[in-house]
Amino acid sequence: MLTVMGIKANNIKVDFSSATAEVTKHTASNPRRITKIEVVMSLSSKISGKNKKILEHTANTCPVHYSLHLDIEKAIMFNRVL
Repeated sequence: MLTVMGIKANNIKVDFSSATAEVTKHTASNPRRITKIEVVMSLSSKISGKNKKILEHTANTCPVHYSLHLDIEKAIMFNRVL
């Protein structure tokens, strides 16, 4: 997600250098599998609201997001930090 967001940010001339992502997985047993992926993206507060929406859309439509099995719950959150 960060990769495609970084490419988009570069295309729209947005400084994306301070962006981070924290990923947490939740698992179940019998059979052992991932049931939920939580991603917390932290973006600079200097990114405008318009560009933040563009980057969020880019993250939510990235190939990785669509490649995860439909049974895996995906929780993607975006924070703005200084």
